[in-house]
Amino acid sequence: MITLSSGPSQKDIVDDSASVINNGQQNLLVITVDQLALAKPVLESIWLLITYPEISNLTLVPIYPSIQEDSLTADLMLAQTFAMTAQQTPHSEFLELLREKIYWNNYLIVDQEGVSSVLRILHQYSERIPGQKNQMNSILLPQTGQEIDRSLENQVQIWNGICLELTRISKAGKIEDLIQKISPHVRTNLKWEEFSPHWSFEQPIDFQMGCDFPTLILNSP
Repeated sequence: MITLSSGPSQKDIVDDSASVINNGQQNLLVITVDQLALAKPVLESIWLLITYPEISNLTLVPIYPSIQEDSLTADLMLAQTFAMTAQQTPHSEFLELLREKIYWNNYLIVDQEGVSSVLRILHQYSERIPGQKNQMNSILLPQTGQEIDRSLENQVQIWNGICLELTRISKAGKIEDLIQKISPHVRTNLKWEEFSPHWSFEQPIDFQMGCDFPTLILNSP
């Protein structure tokens, strides 16, 4: 079960653009849709992925659907405003609406098949460490075209699995290969060569990347 944290709020974390600029923080919007090949893809989720220089953990904040009780109107506005242009970029009205809510640097849109591909490729590429649990074994790896469970609990589980598998990918070339394989299912204004310095591939054998969810409390069922 997942509930709201009594710690920092979503607004506290993502709304201070001045501190973001000064501390090297990078805010990436990860937007999931049903199918990018459709004329009108359906918005499914938005997460803010935050990275800091020299800090390996990823900070993740759910933006849509919101977990705030009074956010139904705002969620409906985001869903209705979402659209892709003929150039396969998000409509400017949608991006401006997001800029009014949070501070972000870049966006990455991925569809269901793209998410499935990421999970399968990470599972294939990650290097097993003897005695270490395979996090992906506890996550359903969907077949191509199979719909993924989009509940908040499942999304958190997927993010945790991705963080752990990224830890085990020791060669930058494998990340580049992953990007190439999922590119048909991704639209982004992110320049990978600028983002890649945030990742380090020379870590101790017992190192583990983690996901932090500061606006959520992750309770055991």
